[in-house]
Amino acid sequence: MTTLFKARRKETEMDKLIGKVLDGRYIIKEIIGTGGMSVVYKAEDTLEDRFVAIKILKEEFVSEPKFRRRFLNESRAIAMLSHENIVDVVDVNFEGELQYIVMEHIDGITLKEYINSKGALPIEEALNYTKQILQALRHAHERGVVHRDIKPQNIMLLQDNKIKVTDFGIAHVSNFETVTMSEMAIGSVHYISPEQAKGMPTDEKSDLYSTGVMLYEMITGRLPFESDTAVSVALMQVQQDPPMPSTYIQTLPVGIEQIIIKAMQKKVAYRYQNAQEMLDDIEAFEEDNSIVFDHSTDISLDESTKMLGRIKIDETPEERKRLMWKNRIFALCSGAAAAIIVLIIGSILLFTLGSEDSNLIEIPNLVGQLAANVKEDISIIKYFTITEQEAYDDTVNQGYIISQNPDAGKKYEQGKEITIVVSKGKEMTTVPQIVDMAPGQARVMIEGAGLVFGKTTYKQSKDIQEGFIITCTPEPGSSVAAGTTIDIVISKAEVTTSSTVPDVVGKSEDEAKSTLSKQGLLVEIKATYNNSYAEGLVISTSPTAGTEVNEGDTVTLYISKGASPSSPTIPQNLIGKQEDEVISILTGLGLKVNAVEHENSSYEPGTVYSVTPQPGTTVEAGSTVTISVAAGKNPEPQPEQPNE
Repeated sequence: MTTLFKARRKETEMDKLIGKVLDGRYIIKEIIGTGGMSVVYKAEDTLEDRFVAIKILKEEFVSEPKFRRRFLNESRAIAMLSHENIVDVVDVNFEGELQYIVMEHIDGITLKEYINSKGALPIEEALNYTKQILQALRHAHERGVVHRDIKPQNIMLLQDNKIKVTDFGIAHVSNFETVTMSEMAIGSVHYISPEQAKGMPTDEKSDLYSTGVMLYEMITGRLPFESDTAVSVALMQVQQDPPMPSTYIQTLPVGIEQIIIKAMQKKVAYRYQNAQEMLDDIEAFEEDNSIVFDHSTDISLDESTKMLGRIKIDETPEERKRLMWKNRIFALCSGAAAAIIVLIIGSILLFTLGSEDSNLIEIPNLVGQLAANVKEDISIIKYFTITEQEAYDDTVNQGYIISQNPDAGKKYEQGKEITIVVSKGKEMTTVPQIVDMAPGQARVMIEGAGLVFGKTTYKQSKDIQEGFIITCTPEPGSSVAAGTTIDIVISKAEVTTSSTVPDVVGKSEDEAKSTLSKQGLLVEIKATYNNSYAEGLVISTSPTAGTEVNEGDTVTLYISKGASPSSPTIPQNLIGKQEDEVISILTGLGLKVNAVEHENSSYEPGTVYSVTPQPGTTVEAGSTVTISVAAGKNPEPQPEQPNE
């Protein structure tokens, strides 16, 4: 099945870029994310010796001005910001065929993935994440940037519980041209504000509504609004009040519920007016978990009692009559409003999708997109039914779409079924145990595990019989993708060719390695501080120059790291090393060494078994360190022979 789907999958620009070098410094390593208009790669920044994430505009959109504007808009938005909770921009390029944004590489998971795996989060943890998001938004809003697509899928959670806000693709940036009505993206319907759902102008308070929805989800483990269709969810955002969070978490403190409900007010004027206001309430709750906020000055009495649902007001007959008429009028207005909202949302969708024929709709390109996002995208599920299949693919990350049927660009009537094939990631298998096995038998086991029998090299071995396998790469027992090539090393007859270690002290590391390699010697590098040799030069070798060695033996080169610190620390792991190696390390740190030999049957002769002061101790430069070296057992005395 994997081969079949690979054959059907079109080769795209995203595959071709792997291994390429951009701007002479960024080496593309792998795809780590794909969206509707761009692909995100992990790359190595050779200039700064670090990994970065590069978002590259897809080839088919480079010539489209509206997509170029949106891509430029994102780079402008992030470039204006510098905050520990917002992804950093490293570099940009908007010239030529490749347009890209270089950002810091984030090693983590999305907040959505975390919520899906954990369910409802503890209050303290949810507030910690919310505060970091609000601090990022406060920074962005103060600089005129409104994100407009705040959702847990765009929030990265690092291993140290630090939050990073990402994806400013539809952000509004003050003083810059932004997306037009025909290019408008309204975000994910489960998190958009009512004004976004209606296609109205948005500001920072829309981001705060979305933050309130995320806090609701983190606290309850549920979304406030769910339905069979995305349009229904969008209408709920406009028309309906969410179930009270305490419906699901009955022990939820009143203060937390008030914070969530105020952030999710339908009317913009009743919400928090800026991120700092919401932060202040959260911090007040953290100081006093029993706090009950007085939001009556912010929200009308009718609104606050309806939303909080915890206060009952006794009504007179006249009030009930007045309320009845009010409800009838409200019902009529709501019906009209709902119809208008449906028309607005429908208009947005039509603008977004675009069609030359009112009855035929063009199939969008879904290949390379995250399947979960496609199934929530209004502009797709409004017009098409999505059917999902799964297949392994070693080039497409898990959860992303490999192929679709029908292909993009064809036109069909509304309701057409689109079958998407979603990647299950690489099909994994285990490298079989083939050490000390004949190559023919090993080939059968390797290929039987779905792997490829690779190249063969030969190496001398004292432990493995000639003609049998010493090891393989990757190692036996490791988990690898199906189709991985397994290279083997076979034992060959041992032929000993002796030589002596050349004198390479004072030479550069490269020169010393070259000299040793020419004599068939293996090289191990260890770096240490040394006050006598410049950085990069060889201080000493182990074995020392002139020692007799065999071809294939290992010689350790001790390379200078430059002058030692004024107060060096005695390194760990000196116990068990050979005397000459320990002396080289300590003298390289600017320390004096006093080596004392003692009999010690537990250690091989010449092995260091004690260090004073203890490893890990910080001492003054020039201090003396005493090392105890095993001398081995003295030979037993031979009995005297009687005189003949």
